[in-house]
Amino acid sequence: ERKNRLINRLKFGTAGLRGPMGSGYNRMNDLTVIQASQGLCAYIKELNIEAKKPLKISIAYDHRASKDLNISSETFGKLTACVALEAGFEVYLFEGYTATPLVPFLVRKECMDSGVVVTASHNPKEDNGYKVYWKTGSQIVPPHDANISAYISKNLKPWKKYSPEGVYKHKNCFNPTKRVFEEYFKTITPKLCRYPNLNKSSDVKIVYTAMHGLGYKFTSKALLEFGFAKFECVEEQKEPNPDFPTV
Repeated sequence: ERKNRLINRLKFGTAGLRGPMGSGYNRMNDLTVIQASQGLCAYIKELNIEAKKPLKISIAYDHRASKDLNISSETFGKLTACVALEAGFEVYLFEGYTATPLVPFLVRKECMDSGVVVTASHNPKEDNGYKVYWKTGSQIVPPHDANISAYISKNLKPWKKYSPEGVYKHKNCFNPTKRVFEEYFKTITPKLCRYPNLNKSSDVKIVYTAMHGLGYKFTSKALLEFGFAKFECVEEQKEPNPDFPTV
């Protein structure tokens, strides 16, 4: 097992990185996230070598964490921001646990160069992930995945000692959380809510469970925006909990 962790690496693909949290090169940890971020930033800079405007990246994270390993999505997200700032990017780092769609929404709306969301979606609680979005707002496609992987291999040694604490104090790190949360729903509601009046007059009752994820804040907002005021949430599974105790 120890040999396997040191010989093999997590493979970077069209979904970015995903794997168990832990020590070793084939696990999600601070070092592998730093390496992935350095490779991503170096590749984007190479593609935009003649760019006259600052490169921009949006970053968010979920609630996954391992107390035993002292590893968390929040730390991964802030380390990603530190690397991007070191590379000269303007960084738009969401504060607190954030739903994945807000990042590609912001990337596309404001013509950013990339986005990163630290999450493992539906994977087991032991896992974490590093999703990369391109300037189109979609997940990366070939040949970008292979090229980023190659640039990660060229940038394995940390460029400096990164400190995620106080990252928002950097002059090029911005917090878009509140603004984008409101803009997202103002944008999608008119496009997707086809029968607002019918929804408001409906007697439909909806029961929702967040399954210990971070969906309640965003799903409840969506239901209210679409006119569904009669909904309930399973209280035992409402709050984010990285241990997913009732699942």
